[in-house]
This record gives sequence, C-alpha cells and structure tokens, in this order.
Amino acid sequence: SQEYSPHYDIAAFTAITVLLHKPEKIDGGEFNFVDYDTSFGCINNSCVVFPSWVEHSVSTLVCAEDSRRYSIAQLMYINFGSYLNPLHKRRMGVCVLCDRFNKHTKICKECHCFMPIKSRFKTQKCPIGKW
Repeated sequence: SQEYSPHYDIAAFTAITVLLHKPEKIDGGEFNFVDYDTSFGCINNSCVVFPSWVEHSVSTLVCAEDSRRYSIAQLMYINFGSYLNPLHKRRMGVCVLCDRFNKHTKICKECHCFMPIKSRFKTQKCPIGKW
C-alpha cells in the first residue's frame, strides 16, 4: 500500500497525472484537498492541476498483485527573470516575518494576494508599507 500525508509543494502550480493498469483491481488512492474538504477518485488517465500552495494528500492505495498505479507529478514554476531574484528574496523575507502573512497559503491577510507572485513585481507595494 501507499499514501501521501498532507503537504504543500514549492512551485507555482502542480499537475498530477494518474495512469492505472487494471484499475478494477485498485482500491483507494483518492486525491484530497485538505483545506477544502474536496476529494477526487483514483481515475485512470486523469490529471489534476492546482496551485502548489494548496495542502493536498493521497489516501491509502491498495493494488492487487498484477495491477499498478503510476502518477506523474509536474511542478511548474513561473520564471520572472531569476526565480529567486534579490528583490523577491528581500520582500518574501519581510512577508514571512509579518503577522498578516499566512505561512501555509502564502497569502497576505491585508490584500489577499499570493505573495510569491506579487513580491516579484517592482511596481507592487506592501499594503501596510513594509516594502
């Protein structure tokens, strides 16, 4: 059997593609969005794409001896020049220490923006003036 505990990915978006050999002999393996109380069954030749900061897990999977489940995880990054440019690093360093920043969702509680994206743009400002 196999399962994945709730976790986040470090990327902009995650895509999970599921391929099954003899799906009728496979039990479990549901894909779960923990914070949203939403699940998707283990369906052959399916793909789920979601923001990587959304907490997700996979329930226990049991495969009969001659069946298989393959999953392909693709982590997608948005490259605005250097992925960790100095401006972004400095701004995110401020955000992480701020009490208005949700460390799990990476969303600011003041402006409701996804800060790993907003912090990259020179024209954007912190809603409470920290950068």
